[in-house]
Amino acid sequence: MTTKYIKIDDIRQSKKLFSSITYSVLACFIFVFYSPSALALRYVLENKQVTQTNSEKLMGGLVNLEGITREALFHLKDERQKSKKLESYKGNLSILYSKLQKYAQGTRKELVSSRDALHSVESENAKEHQGQLINSFDKHWPMIDRNLNEQLKGEATNIESVEASISC
Repeated sequence: MTTKYIKIDDIRQSKKLFSSITYSVLACFIFVFYSPSALALRYVLENKQVTQTNSEKLMGGLVNLEGITREALFHLKDERQKSKKLESYKGNLSILYSKLQKYAQGTRKELVSSRDALHSVESENAKEHQGQLINSFDKHWPMIDRNLNEQLKGEATNIESVEASISC
């Protein structure tokens, strides 16, 4: 004789049902137990203030400059929006340029102070390497600064000046 009702013995013999209930309870327990800890850790990591040196800020700014320049060059192929994209690029550039100048000055000071700190160290190789860094900075930054300044002071930004900014 068959019945429409579920018997307790059928439930006891069903291992799939028990295992799914067990895993569901375990997942809920883990979620409830670890969720506040994970959220607290995420909050701490997001609000942690990481101090960057001026050279790190300068490199980040230059990478950002390269990104907006490449994006501008990509979008300049559309003749209808060319002037609008160039003006947008010039606006982004003016904001970024003032930051880059400040970071470059700080980077130069950092390089000189670290070179001066090396005078107490007797490693000639380290001193020579630091001198090469300063010379390289003194060689490349004026070119970048001049290109950016010309783009900002020019009446109309053109594609050639945009391309020149990433060729340094």
